[in-house]
Amino acid sequence: MRLWEPEPGWLNSASYGIPPGTAFEALQDALAEWRHGVTGWDEWDRSTNRAREAFARLVGVAGEDVAVGASAAQLLAPVAASLPAGSRVVVPDIEQTSNLFPWLVNDLDVVTVPPAEVAGAIDGRTDAVAFSLVQSATGEVAAIDEVVAAAREHGALLVADATQAVGGCRSTRPGSLCWRCRPTSG
Repeated sequence: MRLWEPEPGWLNSASYGIPPGTAFEALQDALAEWRHGVTGWDEWDRSTNRAREAFARLVGVAGEDVAVGASAAQLLAPVAASLPAGSRVVVPDIEQTSNLFPWLVNDLDVVTVPPAEVAGAIDGRTDAVAFSLVQSATGEVAAIDEVVAAAREHGALLVADATQAVGGCRSTRPGSLCWRCRPTSG
């Protein structure tokens, strides 16, 4: 079975990916089971936990550290809402809306800067920094090590969206978020 069968081709994979055949068939099976009352939600819960564990292995973390939700915005909203009013949050100016809007809708001081300037914008006033490891709009890879170091130096909460990076980036050492998705000299 071919995993993908686009007709005539497909270029919009960043925002609307077509499912591989195996995923499409699994969805059809689940829909048929639901439609005919063959199984209950408990099996879907077990499959969600299997997916959580598989994702955890992919990114090199414990399964209990992986949250499952409908969107990044849905998962980030309670984090953003938990920050005290007026907290300073540094975010790239081209950040994906799912990692920007949760901060903007709260009474927070959201500072946007070009992606290359995120690490430099983190200072003693910064309470949180939210950024994508790889920007969906441009493919730009964040200065991950520098952003992490600056956030740690100033005690800022670090929120790293790995949506565009997972599968193309891999952790190569304990404590690292992502190996840069390009050849490096060291």
